Amino acid sequence: MQAAMQSIVDALDDEAAITVALDALRENRAHIVGDLGTVTTLMCLPADPFHERLVASYPQIRRFLPQLIDAVAMESTAPARPVLDAYHALGTWLTVRPHAARLPGTEVPLEVVSSSWEPHVCDKDDGTVNRSAYACCVLDRLRAGLRRRDVYAPGSIRWGDPRAELLSPETWEQHRDQACEDLALDTDPDKIVAHLAPGPRRGLATRR
Repeated sequence: MQAAMQSIVDALDDEAAITVALDALRENRAHIVGDLGTVTTLMCLPADPFHERLVASYPQIRRFLPQLIDAVAMESTAPARPVLDAYHALGTWLTVRPHAARLPGTEVPLEVVSSSWEPHVCDKDDGTVNRSAYACCVLDRLRAGLRRRDVYAPGSIRWGDPRAELLSPETWEQHRDQACEDLALDTDPDKIVAHLAPGPRRGLATRR
């Protein structure tokens, strides 16, 4: 399939070449159809019980979750804000409406719900959200955010904000020349980028 598609891509700007490439595809149609079947099979991943296993463990998670949300302050970068919004909304749900196993989807943030979690979290028939699945979805996304440091715990050494250790722009300006000299780097970033950038590919003519 890769070779067949590459032949089309290579011939896109040449009408004569595209005709030859299409003729070759027609001759190998049966083989290509077989390859497409293989690709389709590879794309259909076997059922992963991860979500079901996690939701099944919710009764144990429920025991400590409200205390965790209340005790551990979290912050986030702008892209990860939906995760934090859902985290706080979940805390409100557990404390204000502890006996409500479902809520209308309009009452909780759903941007955090990924496509893989959606069938478990959202009931399309009545528009409600399953609390157990929603809680597990939020925690799953929170874990991923913590690992990427998009979500962080202020003051924590391991799970804190790594950006807090960066020099301020003012401090950097004061020490830039000395730091660049110590590292044998040019103070002009454009020169460094130009030095690292690859040059023109050999054998390719430069069009003007």
